[in-house]
Amino acid sequence: TFPTSLNLKLDEENILVWQQQIIATTKGLHFLKFLDGNNVPSMLLTPANEAENIINPLFLQYEQQDQLIMA
Repeated sequence: TFPTSLNLKLDEENILVWQQQIIATTKGLHFLKFLDGNNVPSMLLTPANEAENIINPLFLQYEQQDQLIMA
Protein backbone atom coordinates (compact mmCIF):
# COMPACT_ATOMS: atom_id res chain seq x y z
CA THR A 1 0.00 0.00 0.00
CA PHE A 2 1.01 3.58 -0.51
CA PRO A 3 2.02 5.60 2.54
CA THR A 4 0.00 8.43 0.97
CA SER A 5 -3.76 8.18 0.66
CA LEU A 6 -5.07 8.34 -2.90
CA ASN A 7 -8.73 8.79 -2.14
CA LEU A 8 -9.86 10.51 -5.33
CA LYS A 9 -11.47 8.33 -7.98
CA LEU A 10 -10.97 9.63 -11.51
CA ASP A 11 -14.02 10.90 -13.34
CA GLU A 12 -14.77 13.46 -16.07
CA GLU A 13 -15.12 16.35 -13.63
CA ASN A 14 -12.01 15.95 -11.47
CA ILE A 15 -9.29 15.00 -13.94
CA LEU A 16 -7.05 18.00 -13.13
CA VAL A 17 -7.19 17.47 -9.36
CA TRP A 18 -6.69 13.72 -9.82
CA GLN A 19 -3.72 14.32 -12.14
CA GLN A 20 -2.09 16.69 -9.63
CA GLN A 21 -2.52 14.14 -6.85
CA ILE A 22 -1.08 11.29 -8.93
CA ILE A 23 1.90 13.33 -10.17
CA ALA A 24 2.72 14.62 -6.68
CA THR A 25 2.51 11.11 -5.22
CA THR A 26 4.58 9.42 -7.92
CA LYS A 27 7.24 12.14 -7.77
CA GLY A 28 7.29 12.16 -3.98
CA LEU A 29 7.72 8.39 -3.80
CA HIS A 30 10.25 8.34 -6.68
CA PHE A 31 7.96 6.12 -8.77
CA LEU A 32 8.19 8.05 -12.05
CA LYS A 33 11.09 5.90 -13.25
CA PHE A 34 8.74 2.91 -13.12
CA LEU A 35 6.10 4.69 -15.19
CA ASP A 36 8.14 6.32 -17.95
CA GLY A 37 10.66 3.51 -18.52
CA ASN A 38 13.58 5.89 -19.10
CA ASN A 39 15.73 4.65 -16.21
CA VAL A 40 15.57 0.87 -16.48
CA PRO A 41 19.04 -0.57 -15.74
CA SER A 42 20.53 -2.94 -18.29
CA MET A 43 19.82 -6.57 -17.55
CA LEU A 44 23.42 -7.46 -18.40
CA LEU A 45 26.53 -5.39 -17.68
CA THR A 46 28.69 -7.03 -20.35
CA PRO A 47 28.15 -9.47 -23.23
CA ALA A 48 30.06 -12.07 -21.21
CA ASN A 49 27.40 -11.86 -18.48
CA GLU A 50 24.88 -13.52 -20.77
CA ALA A 51 27.08 -16.57 -21.29
CA GLU A 52 27.77 -16.76 -17.56
CA ASN A 53 24.11 -16.07 -16.69
CA ILE A 54 25.03 -13.08 -14.51
CA ILE A 55 22.27 -10.50 -14.10
CA ASN A 56 22.98 -6.87 -13.19
CA PRO A 57 22.10 -6.44 -9.46
CA LEU A 58 20.61 -2.99 -10.20
CA PHE A 59 18.28 -4.59 -12.75
CA LEU A 60 17.17 -7.18 -10.20
CA GLN A 61 16.49 -4.46 -7.64
CA TYR A 62 14.55 -2.39 -10.20
CA GLU A 63 12.50 -5.42 -11.24
CA GLN A 64 11.68 -6.28 -7.61
CA GLN A 65 10.55 -2.72 -6.82
CA ASP A 66 8.53 -2.61 -10.04
CA GLN A 67 6.67 -5.79 -9.10
CA LEU A 68 5.99 -4.54 -5.56
CA ILE A 69 4.44 -1.39 -6.99
CA MET A 70 2.27 -3.47 -9.31
CA ALA A 71 1.09 -5.60 -6.39
